[in-house]
This record gives sequence, C-alpha cells and structure tokens, in this order.
Amino acid sequence: MTRNPFVRDSKVVDSSKRPLDDQTLVEGRYLHVAPVHLPPTLGEPSTFQKQEALVVVNVVDHENCHLKWTSIVGASFLLKAERWQSLSLDESGKTKYESFEVFSGILAHIVKFFMQDKLNQGFAAMAQALKKRTEKET
Repeated sequence: MTRNPFVRDSKVVDSSKRPLDDQTLVEGRYLHVAPVHLPPTLGEPSTFQKQEALVVVNVVDHENCHLKWTSIVGASFLLKAERWQSLSLDESGKTKYESFEVFSGILAHIVKFFMQDKLNQGFAAMAQALKKRTEKET
C-alpha cells in the first residue's frame, strides 16, 4: 500500500480529541489530523517536522465528491484555514483530484512566509501518493 508522506492518519474525534466509535465523516464533527509531516517524508521526521490539526468538517457532499473542513487557531481573526478536496471526471473520463487550502486572519501572512513551500510540497506529495495508490488498485 502506498503511504501518504504528508498526512499519516486522521480520526473522527470529539472536541477533546478522543476518537469516536463511529468514524463516519459527517458535517459538524471534528477530525484530528496527525501527524502531518512538514516537509513530507516517508521516514521518521524530527519533532519539529510533525504538526497536527483539529478541524471541523463543514461539507461532506458524496454526490459531487466534495469535502471541506475548517481549522481555527485561537479566534478566527488570528488564523483560519479552509481546506477543500474534490474528485471529478475530466473530458477524457479520467478522475481529477483537486485540493486547496485558504488561510485568512492576522497570522496568515506569517504562515505563508514560513510554511507555504512546505505545505505546497505536502499537498503535491499527498496527491502523488494518492495517484500511485489508485493506479495500483485499478
């Protein structure tokens, strides 16, 4: 199985990060995403390369294959991140995976300055691992 070099695990949890018995992803639930490797690596990263996030699931649209979650650090005016992921078919009938994250708030410029390259590497590495995994399974 191809491993994700960016996000190794995620669990549906309560607001205290305790895993729920029902791991169904539905709107309004929390998702603990950890560890997140920055920069992405399949090896064991140092303590400073591991991040985590507690996010709120905002959209689970099975019909249109869209997923959105929001992470807020402190108050939303400090730092808010919205992450969208979606699947669609392109003109040739191949599956297209899209993922983007939008940061806002006072600290967004700091995140951009210090983390943008590592985050972009992580998103690209995750997409590449997903591509390899799906191509092996079909």
